Amino acid sequence: MDLATSALALGVTLRATRLIARDSITADARAWVIRRWGPESKPAEGISCPWCVSVWIAAAATPVAYLAGDSAAFQIAGTAAWATYLTGLAATWLEERA
Repeated sequence: MDLATSALALGVTLRATRLIARDSITADARAWVIRRWGPESKPAEGISCPWCVSVWIAAAATPVAYLAGDSAAFQIAGTAAWATYLTGLAATWLEERA
């Protein structure tokens, strides 16, 4: 797997991890898991801990990158993941300085 494909897999892992563990759009799903199994449960930790979520996302993204890294679909998804992740970082950084 070349460096560019690895970088795209990293972008997918970063963005998907953020989406699941921290973004407001998935807050209701995280709240449901916490209500269903309790705040100290493995499922609650597994869905709200970025370190925990990233393990599973990387475990899925890496073989997909290896097998389909040259495909347009993977390259578009990886580039979009990086673009949205970096835009979010930039927006947060700019809001802190406003």
